[in-house]
Amino acid sequence: MGCVPPPLFSNQSGRISPEYLKFTLIPGIEQAASETNVPTINVYSALANSPNDFPDGEHPNDAGAKLIADEIYRVIAIQNSTAPKT
Repeated sequence: MGCVPPPLFSNQSGRISPEYLKFTLIPGIEQAASETNVPTINVYSALANSPNDFPDGEHPNDAGAKLIADEIYRVIAIQNSTAPKT
């Protein structure tokens, strides 16, 4: 299983811009996942409205980390509940 990364809310580090992540990297991740039939967890969408949980605009605080963990758990739990029983 793959993961779409959480959003960036600033470019303070100068390494990658929020726009580049959203409009270039994420579509590339989604395309690669689709072409290889790898399911993904979209952490970006789950945290898109949580800028206060990223104090420096890039790294989550404890609340942001919990949101990431909760989304991953939620998707895996759904997948496991719908998986065929062996």
